[in-house]
Amino acid sequence: MISSREISVVIQGKVDQKNINRLIHSIREKLPEAELIVATWKNDNLNFYIDCDQLVLLKDPGAASMSVDGTGAYNINRLLYSTVEGINRANRKYILKIRSDLLLKDVGFLKNFDSYNKRDISHSLARHKIAICSLYCMKCESEKGFVHPTPYHISDWACFGLSDDIKDLFDIPLVNIEYFARYFEVNLKYRNYSIPWLNHRLWKFPPEQYIGVQYAKKLYPELKFDNCLEYDYVDAIQSEKFIVNNFIILDPLQFGLISEKKYYDKISRHIDRVPEYVWNGLYRNYIYKQDYKKYLDSNYKIGIDWIEKKRRIRRLIIKILKPQTIRKPFILQDIIYTNNSSQGDIDNGKRIR
Repeated sequence: MISSREISVVIQGKVDQKNINRLIHSIREKLPEAELIVATWKNDNLNFYIDCDQLVLLKDPGAASMSVDGTGAYNINRLLYSTVEGINRANRKYILKIRSDLLLKDVGFLKNFDSYNKRDISHSLARHKIAICSLYCMKCESEKGFVHPTPYHISDWACFGLSDDIKDLFDIPLVNIEYFARYFEVNLKYRNYSIPWLNHRLWKFPPEQYIGVQYAKKLYPELKFDNCLEYDYVDAIQSEKFIVNNFIILDPLQFGLISEKKYYDKISRHIDRVPEYVWNGLYRNYIYKQDYKKYLDSNYKIGIDWIEKKRRIRRLIIKILKPQTIRKPFILQDIIYTNNSSQGDIDNGKRIR
C-alpha cells in the first residue's frame, strides 16, 4: 500500500478551531508522515494555532445566491481557488484533497486505489484512476417518475490520486460568480427542470457538474454542454464511460470519510438515508461496480446490494410502526449549496438545493 510519506494532504475551505483540529488530528493519526497543507481565507478569525506544514491564507473570492428567493450561497470559486492554491504547493507523489468539515476515519481510498484497474484507453484521461466519494456523484435526480439527468456530475468532497492527475482535475477556470450563480435569471431556459420544485435553481451548473464537464472537455473537446438544462446532445453512455475509466467511486465509509456538519454527519455514516430524489440517481459504489462490469470487465462479480436491502428493510419497519410518517426519516429537508466546496445547511425546513 502507498506510504503516507508519499502523500500531500490539502485541506481546503473555511476553518474553525474545533473542526480543523479534529480533522488534522484524524489525518495525523491515519497518515502520520504526510505533508499537510491548509488553504483557507485571510479574513477568517484565525486566532488559534493550526498544526500543518503549510498554511495558505487567501483572499476570499466570494459567493453569490443561486436561488430565486436569494438563498443558497454558490461557492464554486471558493472551492476552486482554495483547492488550486493548496495543491500547487504540494510536493509529494500523491495528493489527498479534502474539505475542511470532514474527518478521516480510515484509509479506504488507499486500500481501493488499485482496485477496478481495467480501463478503455479511448475514454481515459487520468494517468491513474482518481478515488472520489459517492456523495454527491449523480447520474440523475429522480422523484415520483420525474428525472433530471446530470451527466459528468462528480463529487467534490474529497479526492485522491497522483499529484499530476489532481492538478489536472482542478485546472479549470474560475467563473463570473454573479452571472454563473444566477444564470437563468438573465438567460432563457431551454426547458424547466423535470422535477418541479427544482425550478428555484438559477445556476448554470452545480459545482460538481461544472468540474466534471470541464475535466471531460479535455478528452472530448467536441462536448457540447452549455448549461445543466441543455443535455439533449450529451451522450449519457459517454459520460458513464468517462467516469468509470477515470474515477473510483467509493461510499463515504469505504473512502474513510465522515462529515462533521449537521445532517451530513448522518448520511455520511448511513448513505441509505439520503433523500429519495438523490438516492434514485446516486452514483454510489454499487452502481459504479455495475458500470465497471458493463463497460470494462464482464467477468467482474458485483455481489449483493446490501445497502439497498438495508434501506428497504428500514422503510418497511417504519411503515409498520409509523405509517403516517414513512417519508420523514428518509427525505431530509433540502440543503443549501454553501460550500467550502458544496456543503450546505438546512434552511427552515424548505427544499432549496
